[in-house]
Amino acid sequence: MKKFSVLFFVFFLTKITFAQQEIQFTQFMFNRTFYNPAHTGMSPAICATVFNRSQWVGFDGAPVTLSGVIESPINFLHGGLGLRLYRDQIGFFDDINFGLSYSYHIERAEGRLGIGVRIDLINKSIGNADWITPSGNLWVSDGSIGAPASSGLSPDFAFGVHYEGTKFSAGIASTRLLEAETDLQNGTGGVVKFRGRRTLLGNFGYNFPLEGTNWVLVPGTFIKYDFTKLQADLNVMAYYNEKFWGGLSYRFVDALALIAGAQVLPSLAVGYSYDLTTSSIRRVSSGSHEIFLRYCFKITIPPREIGSYRNVRFL
Repeated sequence: MKKFSVLFFVFFLTKITFAQQEIQFTQFMFNRTFYNPAHTGMSPAICATVFNRSQWVGFDGAPVTLSGVIESPINFLHGGLGLRLYRDQIGFFDDINFGLSYSYHIERAEGRLGIGVRIDLINKSIGNADWITPSGNLWVSDGSIGAPASSGLSPDFAFGVHYEGTKFSAGIASTRLLEAETDLQNGTGGVVKFRGRRTLLGNFGYNFPLEGTNWVLVPGTFIKYDFTKLQADLNVMAYYNEKFWGGLSYRFVDALALIAGAQVLPSLAVGYSYDLTTSSIRRVSSGSHEIFLRYCFKITIPPREIGSYRNVRFL
């Protein structure tokens, strides 16, 4: 039985490959609201996070992604509100996404449970594409190929649950719930339909404080599954005095990544990661670079002082 389990596990790992539609970030542990709306407003401050990722540098048409998330706890809503924006360019395609999220928070003795939803608007467009068809014919004669400069807009939803505790955090979310279709013009006067693929996202992390030191080790995992393909990241992060961090991450059948960052100011954090490609793409790629900035601040309204006030009109 043990031999069968080991063989099954090895076979299973060989089948892990890339999810096709969801954005990939190596430093996902600093970008959880981007993936899971339930994490919205979990920080006690207003936070703005910007990510820039250049994947597979040197590979023609490789993905380039710029994203931003602004979120804040809203006490009278018993949760948090967030805004997500991103632009993802890959090949001839240029996707722009706008999302508004809300999370309802339930306090627990040692943590907080968030239940969240996000409304997305996705604009998909094609640039100046110079298509090459397998048959060698002009692309305009193929109704399944989108025309240059065509674009389409479609709505979608995401739902998630996230728990943030003192010892561990865990969450699961489902994106592209509607699996909405985007219509793009083709060269024959018709449309090409691009269908969103519903994707499950899961993350888990556990804190291991090293006794007698200021170090905390946090192993974690992030999984994406679109019901046809599975992608998994495993990582170990080390945090020193809550100001500096570094770690290693491995994405199956894709890359080994180095991660480093620092809380350079009480309100500003900076992080960087470099992915060393392990797949066959390494022959034409020098790896992937990713950097993020996070700025957090609080707005404090002083309580009204109790006392008597005089109006100068009645002195």
